[in-house]
Amino acid sequence: MLPYQSLLKEHIRWLYEHRHLNARTVEKRVRYVGSLLDWLGANDTPPYKLAALTPHRLQDFLLQRGGSPGSAKAVEVACTLRVFLAFCFGRGYLDRNLSAAIPCFRRYKLSTVPRGIDDETAQRLLDSIDRQKPVGLRDYAIIQLLYTYGVRAEQVSTLRLEDIQWSAGRIRFPPIKCGKTVIDPLTGDAGDSLLAYLRHGRAASLHPEVFLIDRAPWTPITRALVPWIVCNRIRKAGLAVPVPGARAFRHRFATKMLAEGHRLKSIADMLGHRNIASASVYAKVDFPMLEQAALEWPGEES
Repeated sequence: MLPYQSLLKEHIRWLYEHRHLNARTVEKRVRYVGSLLDWLGANDTPPYKLAALTPHRLQDFLLQRGGSPGSAKAVEVACTLRVFLAFCFGRGYLDRNLSAAIPCFRRYKLSTVPRGIDDETAQRLLDSIDRQKPVGLRDYAIIQLLYTYGVRAEQVSTLRLEDIQWSAGRIRFPPIKCGKTVIDPLTGDAGDSLLAYLRHGRAASLHPEVFLIDRAPWTPITRALVPWIVCNRIRKAGLAVPVPGARAFRHRFATKMLAEGHRLKSIADMLGHRNIASASVYAKVDFPMLEQAALEWPGEES
């Protein structure tokens, strides 16, 4: 049987060549597959334990590490494992196709209500950050961008120096998840936080990305580090946030735009969505429009 890493590398090539997935999706899928192989006790030397897989063991793995049934993670893990098991069967590493043993989790669109961080809590979070240290300047600038523009974590981590157009007073965020490039006015708060970090917090580096890790070799931060920074700062500040992480600011941005009277199409554009349907979940918190759509309760006087 193939060693653990050899199989993963072969699977990665197959995902790129035959499924035409992007690097971000491949990274996530390989992480889930690696979790399964670790759970099986696989390692870099034979004997390889893929043959120990059974439908019951797969279901045990999903119950222990697959997330709550119906959650986004459960759906992603199940889809990933079905593809991986079919791949192993097609390559002859399994003597039967176990992909059918992975249950299908039903997940309903628009089944949740957006829950964002409120302005008072966001301001308390920003005020709690010590900006006397370089890492504090960096984290403050990151959270200020999330708060001001409602962008995704990956749009912050991949922001480049050339995307800050100082003379034009604009900032450009790269497209993510097949979305659109977002170009926004560079506000005073956002500009000041970026300038303070670039002048006093960012290490001298040839990397074009704005945000770097806070120790040598001063490489660009990863997408995963952004929500970790937010959660860590929320924990240190002792704050309660409905959805800790970068997404809380995105929900807050969209719901605030709705409250100010912006239409869903405008909000979708500001969030970088190509399709207005991607922003339709925020209609659930458009209370003025919901009041107009509500029917009177039978027997109530108008």
